[in-house]
Amino acid sequence: MQQLIDWLQDFLDEIRLSFFAAIGMNTLETRLRRLRLLYYRDPKVTTQYRQVKEILKDNVSPQYYDLYHQLLATERTTYQMLKDMHKNANGKELMEHLQDLSEKAATLIDQVQHADSVLALYADGNPNTEQVTESRAWLMARVHEVLEIQSSIPARILSFQQVTSGRGVDKLSERLERLTNHLDDIAESYNEIDRHRYKNLASILEDTDKTT
Repeated sequence: MQQLIDWLQDFLDEIRLSFFAAIGMNTLETRLRRLRLLYYRDPKVTTQYRQVKEILKDNVSPQYYDLYHQLLATERTTYQMLKDMHKNANGKELMEHLQDLSEKAATLIDQVQHADSVLALYADGNPNTEQVTESRAWLMARVHEVLEIQSSIPARILSFQQVTSGRGVDKLSERLERLTNHLDDIAESYNEIDRHRYKNLASILEDTDKTT
């Protein structure tokens, strides 16, 4: 019965999100939610699937598809592991924070693409090129930081699951809660990064205006 309810919920979500995309409301949040419906439902889905490409094509350059796949594949594995755990070991909040980190990474990827667009405007030797290149490298480093953090989560959960056969579900829930709080702190730090980078980008554009 629960499987039927979950299927109906996914079906209704897919219709709603597809409608938003069709009328031009293809925001980053909507993009990720549509991709999650595909990834969570089928363990074989990759960015090579037609439906995934259709969602990404107008917003993400193919060179960054692999980054999206890493984010979503880690989410998918974590989602399944948490789903299979004891019902009293609540992992819902952990999953929400993991998704929040993915959104931060996707935002950073968008900023990398903005840097790519800015670089494409400049001829060789333009004095702004070095500054934009440094900003782009900084952003990519932050993206890979998120990927590294997220890739460690399934391994930690696997380790935590061993606790259920020894010290019980309560201990597992306690450790998941600590991990959730840690991810919450990390997500907040990436909010600071977003604010810093937007301020830096504004500075770059201001300098560009002065030289044109």
